[in-house]
Amino acid sequence: MRELLAAREDSATLVLLEGPAKVIAAAERSTDWYAGAVDVMSGEELARRIGTDSPSDRELDVLASTLNTMVAQLGA
Repeated sequence: MRELLAAREDSATLVLLEGPAKVIAAAERSTDWYAGAVDVMSGEELARRIGTDSPSDRELDVLASTLNTMVAQLGA
C-alpha cells in the first residue's frame, strides 16, 4: 500500500497476475507482459480512499485487508 501510494504520481496501479500483487507504472500496464493482469487499484484511487498523504499503519492494514477480501471474491 505504501509503495502504491508513493508511486501514484506515475499513474501506478496495483495488479494481479499469477502470483502476489505488484505495483507497476502506467507505461508497463500496456505491455504484453501484463496482458491479462487484473487491475486492483490505482495509486490515485488509494489516495482518494485514504484521504491523506501520510496514512497510519492501521489505516493501510485495514485497506489491505479489504483488498485481500475483494481479490478473494474475484477468485484471483
